[in-house]
Amino acid sequence: MTFPTSASRGSIWIATSALSRIGAASVDNPVSPEDLALALDRLDVVVQNLQGRGVLYLADVDTTPSALAHEIANALALSLQPDFGDNAPPGTGALPPQDAIDANIRRITADLVSYGPQQATYF
Repeated sequence: MTFPTSASRGSIWIATSALSRIGAASVDNPVSPEDLALALDRLDVVVQNLQGRGVLYLADVDTTPSALAHEIANALALSLQPDFGDNAPPGTGALPPQDAIDANIRRITADLVSYGPQQATYF
């Protein structure tokens, strides 16, 4: 049996994945509409934060490359942890700390086209 693969993931996948990483959703416990709405709202904030800090620029969250979607889901899960009662310090649980997520995103996007200010050297 072959499994469908895709080069990109959408905002629903990112939000659902983040909720499952913090234990708010599982196979036996599907995502509630309220939790999904919270995660999608927070996803916008997380992506804007990454863009504002110069870590990542996404033209469309619904066509996020799969590797980036995984890291954005980690960042979203970190952001959602306190809302679901997990007040552990970042990096002490199963999720990586934000600086590790930022480093992974920078490593993944190092060869991609950048939309921010470019530095050029002329000789």
